[in-house]
Amino acid sequence: MKSYRGLSNPQLFIINCSRNMSDNERDDPFQVKQLAVQFDYVLYKIKDKVEQMAETTQASILKDKEQQDLEISRVKQSISRDELLLKQCDELESEFEKLDQLSVITGEFRHRIKEVEKKLRSKKR
Repeated sequence: MKSYRGLSNPQLFIINCSRNMSDNERDDPFQVKQLAVQFDYVLYKIKDKVEQMAETTQASILKDKEQQDLEISRVKQSISRDELLLKQCDELESEFEKLDQLSVITGEFRHRIKEVEKKLRSKKR
């Protein structure tokens, strides 16, 4: 703005400056409208960035979920195989216990047969 010092009539200078201002400048001397437009643009850019970040985050979460679901499926399959193996091990253990019992029974039976043989031999003599 031009300095009005040294002028004989400062009011005239202000009027002349007002005439030189555009209609927009007179209607909005502090440029509030322009500031509002810029503010709206900044809000738009922030919203756009937030949406972009949300989409990226959601895609990342979905990818991680898919990987976790695959891992859970693998673990469940592994657990099923392990449970089957444990069942087979239990069955084998049961069979070994039966064999141990048969061994004890046959051992006792042999002992009895030997006793009977001894008695028969002693009677034959």
